[in-house]
Amino acid sequence: MFDILETENEIIYLIKENDIFPHIKVFEEHIDSFIKNDHRDLVFDMTHLEGVDSMFLSAIVRFRTKLSMGGRTLRIVNYNEYILKCFQLLHLDGHLLG
Repeated sequence: MFDILETENEIIYLIKENDIFPHIKVFEEHIDSFIKNDHRDLVFDMTHLEGVDSMFLSAIVRFRTKLSMGGRTLRIVNYNEYILKCFQLLHLDGHLLG
């Protein structure tokens, strides 16, 4: 579903498209646990994603809100043109894309 890379200041989730969307609840639970139990910022690497769906986008918005309440950030990196357009349509590009 995803691989994790860790640094001192952030945790990077390398998201794999084939597995993430059918298991979005498991992914959300994992991220919620990270938000509650860790101090680092969050990065989603979308190298392996061709697109996003509405459930994934709403989860990203929830994660960002929870992190920002604690003074932390969420960044999206290595996204393609289609994902960029999705974020632009929702006016999220200025808030999340790194």
